[in-house]
Amino acid sequence: MKKIILLLICSLAANIAFSQTSRHTNKITRDKTGYVKEYETTDFAFSINNGTALNIYDKKSNSILGKTQSIIFGATVFYNNFFVMADFRPVIVYIRNKNRILNFPPSQNFEGSYEITIFNFTHRFGYTYNLGGDFGIEPYAAYLRTNFVLADEDLRKNLNIKKGNGFTAGVKINKYFKLKGFGNYFVVYLDNNINYSGMKRIHPALGNSFYSVEVGIALKSWISRRKID
Repeated sequence: MKKIILLLICSLAANIAFSQTSRHTNKITRDKTGYVKEYETTDFAFSINNGTALNIYDKKSNSILGKTQSIIFGATVFYNNFFVMADFRPVIVYIRNKNRILNFPPSQNFEGSYEITIFNFTHRFGYTYNLGGDFGIEPYAAYLRTNFVLADEDLRKNLNIKKGNGFTAGVKINKYFKLKGFGNYFVVYLDNNINYSGMKRIHPALGNSFYSVEVGIALKSWISRRKID
């Protein structure tokens, strides 16, 4: 854990030292008559992303959940280089070994196979450092909310499963590819984050921390405006 935190700190320091603005800020076009139109990007942008993540839990949670894989869906709003992002990461876990069963009152006598869907919701706040070669790095901190949902409807009706509250810290590495149209980008990214999920509050047999490695794609678009002639 200490090595991961040290890596995040070193990455942030390197980004600050070498940061620069890589996006184009204006564009000039001519129509058939030769009339010149000039555009510029504003300080606002938005993006949507989709990816997949490998989740590696602490020793306590791993004995129950094992390693899991998430599907990632997210949306981000940018102001200059600052951003706010919301995403959710559902994980489906099948528990078949009765020694790994999580009994939630009043189901203490329940034994068998069941399916749990873990929903991790994050609200991220961060900053974008644009490097040369259309690369960028985005360190961030986030609020993390974890929900457990049982697939068995009869069990779910009789249970009152608590929710986990925690936080996330991570660094996302982006590679930008300019698309047709002014200020539009296709993004391939790698995201590494450490998470304090508060899952122990959901069930005492679980731990509170896990590490995620995420890969995915995104579409990012800067809002543009026509400059006054």
